[in-house]
Amino acid sequence: MPHRENCQCAIHIDRSIQPNIKCPVCETWFYRAPKRIRDWNFCSKKCQDSLQARELGYHSGPSIGKYPPYRRKALEAFGHTCQVCSYDIIVEVDHIDGDHNNVELTNLQVLCPNHHAEKTFRRGVFALIA
Repeated sequence: MPHRENCQCAIHIDRSIQPNIKCPVCETWFYRAPKRIRDWNFCSKKCQDSLQARELGYHSGPSIGKYPPYRRKALEAFGHTCQVCSYDIIVEVDHIDGDHNNVELTNLQVLCPNHHAEKTFRRGVFALIA
């Protein structure tokens, strides 16, 4: 979101501040305060999730063959997006009733990690499929 003309943030007060970090995913240059620079620096949460998906195998795309059959079945039926918020970079398959032995399609739903954690925490209150 663009800043207002009277913005008082450091990057607009000191015009000498230049981008000093390059995002490893999209290669966009951006500014990060020196004390906040880490081993990995991303320009956005989307870029961070994208790299984690690629590097850690969370993505539900071409590497789908290494997952259990029920996960493949749910992703094919419901798609590779969270059924609550449509987030599509990292998705997980949730057992609605909490019983991991019940792998019927009616007991599965695709959720992003945030909604999966929220649903698990509330145990059943957040179930999407009746």
